[in-house]
Amino acid sequence: MHEFKGGGLMSAKRRQIEPYWAPLPRRNLAPLQTAGIILRHLVPAAGVFVLDWSAGQFLMLSLFNVCFSIVCIGVVGVLVSTRQEAGPSPGAADALALWATAILLALAGSILLTAMFGWVIGVLVASSGGKVFSLGLAGSALLMVISAAPASFRQYKADLAAGLDEEERKRRDQPNVLVLVMMGGLVFILSGYAGEFGNWALYALVIAVTGLFLFGDLRPDLMRELVRPLHASRR
Repeated sequence: MHEFKGGGLMSAKRRQIEPYWAPLPRRNLAPLQTAGIILRHLVPAAGVFVLDWSAGQFLMLSLFNVCFSIVCIGVVGVLVSTRQEAGPSPGAADALALWATAILLALAGSILLTAMFGWVIGVLVASSGGKVFSLGLAGSALLMVISAAPASFRQYKADLAAGLDEEERKRRDQPNVLVLVMMGGLVFILSGYAGEFGNWALYALVIAVTGLFLFGDLRPDLMRELVRPLHASRR
């Protein structure tokens, strides 16, 4: 479809946007990678069904999950760029130290990002008399970080093997970040109603949000198609 006015400008803008929405192939997940993804997303659900968490606690940890996913994309990208510039991988001890540092940076960045936006959820939930913070959240967040390590490492190895440069990775990852931001927006919307969830409504919420997060990580190719702008090309 052609625009009657400013058609040239609109076409130029679309050519800039379209490459970012190129379809992704289906992920080829190893069993350990799949197990890590499932475990990571079941941790917040287990808090509700096993530890009797409130809706506020579940939503706060879900926000951390979103923030951690966004930070991981950046950390893996930095590691890949660093390795591409530095050459062959270092020895096992150096590689282990590098990944330990990367995990700590990802954890710190995720906590900071969660704090920057999570206070809004805290205020909304607290205003309705709900509970948000507990010591169990910290341990659960750490378990989620550890569970994500296999998937992050496999993504790092895949990007190195593919030889993607920084711009190509950006084109691939930008829509994925948008999907995560939309999930974070959903968490914010739900937090405004956290005080109104009874037990069964909370269980339904947990199942729905957990299923959405699992779908997003196990089938990012399909999730990407669901949020694709109508004007983006399907080339």
